[in-house]
Amino acid sequence: MKRLTTTICTAALFVVAGSASAVPQFINYQGRVVVDGTNYTGTGEFRFTLLDDSNNVVWSNDGVSPIPSNSVSLQVTKGLFSVGLGDDSLPNMTAIPTSIVTNDTPLKLRLWFSDGGGFEQLSPDISFGSVLHAYEAQSAQDASTLDGNSASAFATSGHDHDAEYVMLSGDTITGDLVIEGSLGFGNTAMFSAGINSNETVSAATPIGIPDNSPVGIADTIILPDVGNVDTLIVDIDVSNSDISGIVVELTDPSNTVHTLFNGGSAGVSLVRSYPTPDAQVSGDLTTWLGTNPMGNWTLRVIDSLFLNNGIDGAINDWGIRTTAEDSSLVTLSMGDLEIGGKLNVDGDLDVNDGLLFADVSENEVGIGTSDAEHLLHVVGTDPFPGDEDDAQLAVEGTDATGSTGTGASIALVGRNTDGRRTWGTIRGLKENSTGNDSDSYMRFTTRNNTTGIEERMRIDSEGNVGIGLTDPDEPLDVAGDIETTGDFMYSAPRTNYLSISVYAFLPEDPDSDLYETSTGTGYLTPNIGNVDFGAQVDLPNGAVVKSVTAYYYDNSAGFNITVDLNLKRRALTSTGASNMAIINATTAGSSGSIQSTTDSTIFAPTVDNQTYLYYLDLRLSPGFAPVDALRFYGAQIAYTATSPNY
Repeated sequence: MKRLTTTICTAALFVVAGSASAVPQFINYQGRVVVDGTNYTGTGEFRFTLLDDSNNVVWSNDGVSPIPSNSVSLQVTKGLFSVGLGDDSLPNMTAIPTSIVTNDTPLKLRLWFSDGGGFEQLSPDISFGSVLHAYEAQSAQDASTLDGNSASAFATSGHDHDAEYVMLSGDTITGDLVIEGSLGFGNTAMFSAGINSNETVSAATPIGIPDNSPVGIADTIILPDVGNVDTLIVDIDVSNSDISGIVVELTDPSNTVHTLFNGGSAGVSLVRSYPTPDAQVSGDLTTWLGTNPMGNWTLRVIDSLFLNNGIDGAINDWGIRTTAEDSSLVTLSMGDLEIGGKLNVDGDLDVNDGLLFADVSENEVGIGTSDAEHLLHVVGTDPFPGDEDDAQLAVEGTDATGSTGTGASIALVGRNTDGRRTWGTIRGLKENSTGNDSDSYMRFTTRNNTTGIEERMRIDSEGNVGIGLTDPDEPLDVAGDIETTGDFMYSAPRTNYLSISVYAFLPEDPDSDLYETSTGTGYLTPNIGNVDFGAQVDLPNGAVVKSVTAYYYDNSAGFNITVDLNLKRRALTSTGASNMAIINATTAGSSGSIQSTTDSTIFAPTVDNQTYLYYLDLRLSPGFAPVDALRFYGAQIAYTATSPNY
């Protein structure tokens, strides 16, 4: 049996220097013939027709329809042959009229083949789609106008061309340029005519599966030269009384065995596609991507369960689908291409090997990369250290006046039920109108449903951040309350002071005759004998006490006075207290000024408010000095803290 497994169709577009140049009107076509499962080699006789979508013959190789009477002799090597359809330089080959390709009717190619034993129609018919319509412009090569435009409106080239290239050097295309495929620019830029899709299926199915056989049944299909593939999918349709006992293996042209299915699933039908969406058990078919999978592919099904030792189920159908970029190229070599209209590219756009790359399938654009992972993915040289003007992405405003508020912005836009809305902006703007003064600020805005877009935060040229205000005076300047679920922390411990006035001290004996508090100058003075006082101390938890200082005044020249001031702590569950700091100050003679005594030797200096309470214990001892001989003006505690939180 003879059969045509698949075809690879290419079309060449010719642009000529003048209307006198003759352009060959043919289609470069390549196919494969398999006879009784073997690639045919030798001289073959072929007959060709083109049919419209109603299966009417619109062209045949010798002008006879519906079946040509005369054949074209072609050399076939390992199943492969190529021919220029419509190349009237070949015996029994007539030219293809331009009239059949100047409309949008899809065309199909039908072939007959003979290896000397009679002609047989090969199947299936091959659909050209719109590939032949590259010839439409040729029909106007001798006209002075085309669609109302003069010849001067169309680009021509000043170079000699072969059948595969368009050489442009500073030429201009006025109008829209539509490319059905991918477009690349570099030293050589390429227009691809499209994507070739191929499906090769078994002609031997259905094939019965031997029951309880360790060898099983195998079937081979021959994948033709489809080029380096972008996708490769293996489809299988297998039935069995219990698929949990079958194994499906695929051997590729490199003799690598891929296990597609290895039981485990109950059922009677196995319809799968590998490697996606169904995963292989072992092997990796994706290693064929980017390579040519041409050659023998063998599917083997083994049924290890016993039913009747006869036939249990069948390989109902199987095949391999591939896609690959068309090898037909129009090349723009070493020149400028100017387009006075739209550039429509129905495929990936690659400029200079990833300098700019648009991935149509993923809707992603890469700048500096052809492997974009986001809608816009920019890859560039890392910013130069110390050069804060260096960046991978820049947004520039057009105002060159240097006026206040000029610069650039990025808008963050979404859609509401009533249309497109800007949710927020980030702006970099000039702070002043002085020409050579580059002070600038950043402005952050959000949208309020009632008031619209409003500024929420600003970073000025000094680095001050303002939240809720536009003129921050501090590194962080907030208009309003601050709420935090954590602590504010200093970068290093800070020294703070807690000053305790005399009004915080309460006497142990409330008899007012024992002491006086001067409301005018703020001091304590005992009336007679020793008087004891206490004052509560509130220090931040975790603070570290550094020193305790007492402030006092000796107002008697003839008597000595004594001030005892102790910082104490007492455990909340204890009745006893311990000293953290001890001050014992004694003076003789009138001091004439306020004196102070400090104790910097602190016991257990870290404040633990969870376990202890803290207070000052004060004793004033004027001895037999007259009233107002001893004055106590207050105390101060110095401490360090890592946070302002209490």
